Amino acid sequence: MLAFDLHREEAERYDCMECGNSQSVYIMGDRGFCSTPGCLSNDPIQFVYLPHWRKPKTCHADREITLE
Repeated sequence: MLAFDLHREEAERYDCMECGNSQSVYIMGDRGFCSTPGCLSNDPIQFVYLPHWRKPKTCHADREITLE
């Protein structure tokens, strides 16, 4: 079991493309932890970036993204 506080102020957070919540994913190495129950929980993640976004978003590592 990993012990860390998802609610730390200094932890950098990213938007989650799985559940759609803003600033809900904490990254530790190549794993993501979303504050939404049932979402990312110690799962491998990938970053998705589009030029008009201020910072990348996260999702499961094997997810294929189709943006229209």
